Amino acid sequence: MKVTNSNRYIEDVLPLTELNQHAQKGGGIGSLNAMHPYFARRPLTASRAMTLAALIEAPAADESTRKALAQLLVALSSDEWPNDPALLERAREIIRNAHSGRAPRVLDPFAGGGSMPLEALRLGCEAVALDLNPVAYLALVASLVYPQQYGRGSESARQREGEKANQRMAHGEAQADVTQYALRSTFPGMDAPTRESAPLVEDVRTWAEWVLTQAQAEIGACYPVDADGAMPVAYLWAKTIRCAHCGGEVPLIKRRWLCTDAPPVAYRLVVERERKSYTVEILTGAAATASDPERGTMRGATVECPYCGTPTERARIAEQGRAGLMGQHLLVVVLNRAGQTGREFRAATEADRAAFALAEALLAEAEAEGFDFWGFERLLSVIPDEPTPHERARSVSIRLYGVETWGQMFNARQLLALVTLGRQIREVRALLTTQDADYARAMALFLSVLLSRYITRSSVMTIWDPGTNKNSSIFARHDIQMTWDYSEINPFSGSAGSWESQLNALLLSIANLVASPMHPATVRLGSAARLPEEWAGTFDAVITDPPYYDSVTYADLSDYFYPWHKRIVGDDYPEAFVTEVTPKDEELVQEAIYHGGTKAAAQQFYEDGMATAFAEMHRVLRDDGLAVIMFAHKQSSAWETLVSALIRAGFQITASWPLNTEGRRLQSYRAVALASSVYLVCRKRAKGESANRRISESAKRRESEVSSNQLPATSIGYLEDLQTDLRTTIRRYLERFWAAGIGGADFFMSAIGPGLSVFSRYARVERYDGGQVGVSEFLDLVRHEVAAYAIERILGVATETVGEERYAESKAPLDQPTQFYLLWRWGYGEWDVPDGEAVLLSTAVGVDLKVLLERLGLVGKIKGKLRLLTPTERADKLARVVERVAAGGAVPLVDVLHTACLLWQEDRQDELAALIAARGGELWPVAQAVVELLGRESAERKALLSLLGTRGDLELRAQRWAETHHREPREEVKQGRLWGEE
Repeated sequence: MKVTNSNRYIEDVLPLTELNQHAQKGGGIGSLNAMHPYFARRPLTASRAMTLAALIEAPAADESTRKALAQLLVALSSDEWPNDPALLERAREIIRNAHSGRAPRVLDPFAGGGSMPLEALRLGCEAVALDLNPVAYLALVASLVYPQQYGRGSESARQREGEKANQRMAHGEAQADVTQYALRSTFPGMDAPTRESAPLVEDVRTWAEWVLTQAQAEIGACYPVDADGAMPVAYLWAKTIRCAHCGGEVPLIKRRWLCTDAPPVAYRLVVERERKSYTVEILTGAAATASDPERGTMRGATVECPYCGTPTERARIAEQGRAGLMGQHLLVVVLNRAGQTGREFRAATEADRAAFALAEALLAEAEAEGFDFWGFERLLSVIPDEPTPHERARSVSIRLYGVETWGQMFNARQLLALVTLGRQIREVRALLTTQDADYARAMALFLSVLLSRYITRSSVMTIWDPGTNKNSSIFARHDIQMTWDYSEINPFSGSAGSWESQLNALLLSIANLVASPMHPATVRLGSAARLPEEWAGTFDAVITDPPYYDSVTYADLSDYFYPWHKRIVGDDYPEAFVTEVTPKDEELVQEAIYHGGTKAAAQQFYEDGMATAFAEMHRVLRDDGLAVIMFAHKQSSAWETLVSALIRAGFQITASWPLNTEGRRLQSYRAVALASSVYLVCRKRAKGESANRRISESAKRRESEVSSNQLPATSIGYLEDLQTDLRTTIRRYLERFWAAGIGGADFFMSAIGPGLSVFSRYARVERYDGGQVGVSEFLDLVRHEVAAYAIERILGVATETVGEERYAESKAPLDQPTQFYLLWRWGYGEWDVPDGEAVLLSTAVGVDLKVLLERLGLVGKIKGKLRLLTPTERADKLARVVERVAAGGAVPLVDVLHTACLLWQEDRQDELAALIAARGGELWPVAQAVVELLGRESAERKALLSLLGTRGDLELRAQRWAETHHREPREEVKQGRLWGEE
């Protein structure tokens, strides 16, 4: 088999600006997210761009070829579901040409929600998706196997329809379009489809509607329609406790809004203190607003008794929850009327409470069936009794309040609906198994996925959103937290959150998956740290998005779905339901409760496990293969650990690309923060002479001293020998990045890959004295080189703009605070950034962030982030700048610049003339640079423009001032004096 050593497009220069304009697209109705709910799915646009770039060769040197390839990459990545078969086929053809005419084999060992393997499939690859999490495994099968396998419906149904078509043709009848028939047409009373959708889509629709119809016949009386025809959409509840002082029932209500649109609607409690009871009154318009509906009974985590005023703190609320004393009270019913838009609201009635009591009675009857209810040989309770995570779990904070099993996440009517729908899904499976057992498994899984979608909007932890007039998802964030009031959806209403609503969203996603011609992926359940032996050296690429320390605890959150899947499809996928809840011991996340309760042990487990996973990726990758690792952790220490693990695993980093996939939609593309997802591109490190580089004689002598029990000599590089190569390599790429329009924070992140390509040629880098050089130290060298280059280019452009020769000829270096100031404005404009990013920037220019914060006041803390302050905001720190400059002190140029702005605004012409006379030559290029970096509405930009607009007049004033205040020239100020005595 041909082995190519040519670079891939992802190792060249990508059209990053254009790709970032589309990197966040999708995620709504019809997206992969609308399949099985899962966590931290990556946008398909970004996944497609990086996968395609990793699998095709870098463009030829001629500009037309490069431009055509960039246009193809951007065009294919501009929409979540590209509807251009010719464009897709062109991409597949280029990929095959890069792999000797065959489809490359691509692995994602942390496949999760399936974005990356899906895009590998779309691009014509042989995709293998692996995940340890059983819920992820089921989601992958439902997204990457069944839509591709059964897009045209059941195989047996297609065969039967083909036989019927042949019989019709034998009798002279017209041939039917057999692709529009599926298995349901073989059952009495079930018609063939009439819609134009794919057969699989229509099958899922029909059987989901059948399940709903059967369930409504059983339990519809628990959701009665109002006498006037209004349909209940949702039921709004408050959890309750008992007042320790007066014994009254106290409702726990966070806020009382029902609708914030015009007209606003809220409710209030009408309290009868003597009877210790309350009723609900609906308020509309001005009355609603005047009732202060942001204020419920809760004050933070403390509730005040509406009868006696006694407060109950969180600890006592939790104590009642654990004792089983927490109750609930139905407050409001949300209604929908046929033919009308908007919602109506009414207070709950005794009839509503009677309907709920009926549900409680029917649920008791179902529970009485015991282990026979689900029809399993496995003994499963009717209601999930699997335990919720430990009370100290970070992402699921409910056990503290007595929610010890996952069944307790739902009220009695919700549970009745779920067990009824679930059993009807099993009925569908039984019916279809008589005709096509494999297709029955697929259909049951799709319907189980539908139920999973439904429960994200209906539990005792889901809340009513008065802004959108529908239920919020329990996973609006990646956690499950205690809520005081909650909203229960009517599954039969047809409105937002109902079974029908969730079905429509699911069908659009299945239709999108079916529409793209793809082969099924290979989906495996297993650990990334233990890949199959037979996979060794078989993959052309490993493209993956591994977990990031403690960002998302996937297993804990997946337990919300796991018990329901176990009861509905557990016998079809026994390999996924070996444990009581999803396995936690091997999950590569940093969660202390599963590792002795200490964060240090959990962190060590994560880092060791990730290093093992990288080593496994290295083992299964072909020698000429490529690994692309996505990472989005904000802390630089996490970055350094990741890179160190990759190097230890035998990888050499060759490129790094930041894409804005994390939901931070910034006004300016150049302000994309370092918290963007970064794709690290890696190859297997060359054996023998690392990268065939020459080493100095001193390095050779040092290598000869390495003992036999250490690393081989060719595995060690020496910092002193690498520095020239580092500078040359980085500068070569920086020139190309700059020409491609890559700027700001992305410029820094894109340069990390080329810089690390030098460092990661070796298993270890040392100094001549034997001291080891860590990733952190080397990254500092990279950042410093990037900062120096960026400053040169920024000021070079500005100097050309203002025509300033004096500055261009000056040999004095720009001081570090001013470098920091310029780079911040270049990278972030006027955006606030996390501390870690500011530290990276300050390190790059060699100044302590603490000095910038405290001594210079150039940076300030604003709501947990850091902000570069304007002249007005730091005026107190600039009070003595004129005096210090006149005395010959080492004043940072940014202080001089900001002081000049303040003096101009205050019309203090003499002092301004003195500043211009002393530092004007340095001032103008920096001022011009900042003007070009800031937005048009920036107050700082306007001040600098005013200053630049009168430059000629100011220089004349400065000249006259210098003539009347003649003094001996001061000695050249050394940079080191900046922090010394003045």
